[in-house]
Amino acid sequence: MYYFEEEVARATKEAGMRGVLGQTVIGFPVADAEDAAEGLARAERFIRTFKGDPLVVPPWRRTRCTPWTRSR
Repeated sequence: MYYFEEEVARATKEAGMRGVLGQTVIGFPVADAEDAAEGLARAERFIRTFKGDPLVVPPWRRTRCTPWTRSR
């Protein structure tokens, strides 16, 4: 789980590989999101885009989320 995961997913699919890929949601500015809310929006979009895809499996790991992120 890093940044711009939709691009990683497209490259993974083009290579015919399988990946467990997910958008980072973190509470400070990073390369592809200004805050956790924007990261969460990107994660939701990523999951909708690749839901059911046999090569791209979005993970979910709540144990590393802040209480604010878990409540969303």
